[in-house]
Amino acid sequence: MRDVANHSTIIFAIAMKTVTLIFAVLTAFGIANAQTCRVRGICYALDNSGSISAAEYEQIKNFTVTSSRNFAIPGVPTEYSAAWFNSGFGTIQAPTTDLEGDFVPTIQADTRRGGGTNIYRGLSACFDLLPSDGARVIIVITDGQGAFGVNPITQIRNDGIAVVSVGVGNGIDVAFLSSIATRPEFYVPATFDMLPSLATTVEEAACDAVAEIVTPEPTPPVIDDPTCRIRGICYALDNSGSILPSQYEQIKNFTVTSSRNFAVPGVTTEYSAAWFNSGFGTIQAPTTDLEGIFVPTIQADTLRSGGTNIYGGLSACFALLPSGGARAIVVVTDGQGASPPDPLPQIRAAGVAVVSVGVGSNIDETFLRSIATQPDFYIPATFDMLPALAARVEEAACDAIIESSQPPLPPSPPPVDDSCQAAFDACAFTFEGVTAVPTYIVSGQPDVPFTPRIIRKGGSPAVGVVNSQAGVFEPVFADTGTPISAEGNQNFTPTAFKTVVRNDTGSSIGHETFQGNQLIVADGRCVIVYFQSWQLLNATGGVVIGNINLAARDDSACVAFSTVA
Repeated sequence: MRDVANHSTIIFAIAMKTVTLIFAVLTAFGIANAQTCRVRGICYALDNSGSISAAEYEQIKNFTVTSSRNFAIPGVPTEYSAAWFNSGFGTIQAPTTDLEGDFVPTIQADTRRGGGTNIYRGLSACFDLLPSDGARVIIVITDGQGAFGVNPITQIRNDGIAVVSVGVGNGIDVAFLSSIATRPEFYVPATFDMLPSLATTVEEAACDAVAEIVTPEPTPPVIDDPTCRIRGICYALDNSGSILPSQYEQIKNFTVTSSRNFAVPGVTTEYSAAWFNSGFGTIQAPTTDLEGIFVPTIQADTLRSGGTNIYGGLSACFALLPSGGARAIVVVTDGQGASPPDPLPQIRAAGVAVVSVGVGSNIDETFLRSIATQPDFYIPATFDMLPALAARVEEAACDAIIESSQPPLPPSPPPVDDSCQAAFDACAFTFEGVTAVPTYIVSGQPDVPFTPRIIRKGGSPAVGVVNSQAGVFEPVFADTGTPISAEGNQNFTPTAFKTVVRNDTGSSIGHETFQGNQLIVADGRCVIVYFQSWQLLNATGGVVIGNINLAARDDSACVAFSTVA
């Protein structure tokens, strides 16, 4: 074993001398100082594991500063960023074009963190910090080995990003570091005391790696593409107890920045948001007023705490989206947990795109990739990275919408029989954005809206709060023609399905807590809910100008819908 160790040491020493000789030759010919490439974005992934001492991390930081300065070309705006990784990951410096005023001081002030080593995390963090096109490179520096979880290399290469790997010391996995570089030649061995002097060698390797990649011409932001003119977008925001108030502020800031990215002049987009913990609910009902309603409502929202049920967030958002057109759900969570029923088959059948954002290291990455329209539309993040990821989330949402290939109007998941269509046609009321019999999930939380806002067919006259008045006019299962209280081994109450007041001066349909086999009985049914009173609003929909109260049931004063559990 001692002979093997000595042999490895000799090979490592020879490699070090070779690198030093190459650097000396390059310097002698004036090549080492040549600015060989114009890079749009560069990110440094810095190993922060426990095997690195504080003094060694200072050498890594000195290398990073020297190396970054080598990429500075007058008149060329380059975005500099840096991420740390151990068994987790995070942002040291978000993308900035201010090298000396912003990037360099931040790197110099950074401190080591300790922990294990997961190189994939460092690569993923840098991938999310780089611009979306142009010449881009990741430089990963590590003294160890270890990479587990999802391998981001394929996605990085498919996106035309160059990778240079720097292995420091003799505890690294040379074969692995050579494999993650754009080519094996773009792996650079080093020692800690050599690092600052290798900055030019690494720069040249980075420029050669960039030249190896055929970078497509930069394209205009995808938001200007007609395929990404979104009719409706909903944000499902984790409100569980593991999120601190300061972290929820970052989630809200991300939501505001991201929503503004979808604003296209002349395109009417409905913005909405839902919260979820072990339950779920509406933060903002669908609105086309981004700055006047949506943004202030998001900014004013407060954390609720509790468990985590991601399915609940997806269900809540699905109910808030319009019934056709390009639609997307962006779910943001720092945890894991999803209690049945699974709304994804219905969401996908309706052609709704899903982008999932996992924040921190406690998420279930496999699950979050599975709920996204495609695994590539899952985006890992840290709380401090979130606002900077808004543009990447926008691109993922637009790509996911294209992948979803949604029909103009989504099919209802269960077949709707003629009796339900007849009931829907007979009712003078419908739901916002709904022109045919809709289907809604009824297995969510009690006493919260599971439908869009109730409106008059044709939109006129405008109505505000609508009341079913404690089931005086009992709901009916249209498929059997029986009052709902006639069914179930523990009979439904007359208020099992009822109107629920929203936070936008309107009403939706909700349900009470189901008992016994009631949820099973309610699955795949057609429900008619009758109204006893409602508010009349003025033409702009903002002022109550009258009230309608019925003494007897009016068979047209109702809504009808199909259910799925």
